[in-house]
Amino acid sequence: MIRPKGTKLEFQIRIAAIGLFFWIGVLNASQSQSQTTPELRFEVASIRPSPYEDNGFIGIRTSGNQLIVQHRPVAELITYAYDIQDYQLSGGPSWLYSRNLYGPDVYAVSAKAPGESVPTREQFRLMLRALLAERFKLRLHRETRELPAYVLVIGPKGSTLKESAPDPSKPPAIWKSGQNESYYDANAVPITSLIGVLQSVTDKPVINKTGLNGIYKFNLHYANLDSVAADSTAPSIFTAVQEQLGLKLESVKAPFETIVIDSVERPSEN
Repeated sequence: MIRPKGTKLEFQIRIAAIGLFFWIGVLNASQSQSQTTPELRFEVASIRPSPYEDNGFIGIRTSGNQLIVQHRPVAELITYAYDIQDYQLSGGPSWLYSRNLYGPDVYAVSAKAPGESVPTREQFRLMLRALLAERFKLRLHRETRELPAYVLVIGPKGSTLKESAPDPSKPPAIWKSGQNESYYDANAVPITSLIGVLQSVTDKPVINKTGLNGIYKFNLHYANLDSVAADSTAPSIFTAVQEQLGLKLESVKAPFETIVIDSVERPSEN
């Protein structure tokens, strides 16, 4: 029998070394390829202050290979680009978070992706990140922070939500907000839709611990948190959730990944 030169142990070490060099080569090739992959960027982009004039679209949307923003603060551009909620963003100057639709710190963005194909939502987000870094000089870092939050649980008397099948003739839900009171009338929504409403109303993260996984019909009527009407008969959102839905919001602190703004500037001219 012909044996390889050296001992059996030496032979095994040589085989292991060959395997190691092979995987290092694969890793280096992969890293080299990723380093040469161009960063996703918009082909053209226009940014300008866009105070609201009581008409037209407000928000962020995509159409084909275009990103369209009207009358939104820079903070909303950041939360969209990084797919986070408002409570996960902190730091930076006050103008970043402006909620004055008629003021100078809300913006319009019109940006076109290269080519004619329609980018995915994630590709739009990546291109907006690059635009924010280039035109707003945005610099940030990530941190895990303990934040005040609420946990949504089943109340002591049990949930009163009724399961419901979607009805094509009706909208899944209607959310109406007046000066002092609001209504959320759901015809067929998952519990995540209610979570979204509660997060918007309380301005804090809400963690779902109800175990409810169906589609539900319910009505929620509550007083706005900033309501100044002393004669409003609507209950607080906390009372409404318990009395009208059989659920309960409990205050907690929980860890969340956040984005902290290190520096940002008003955008450069187009």
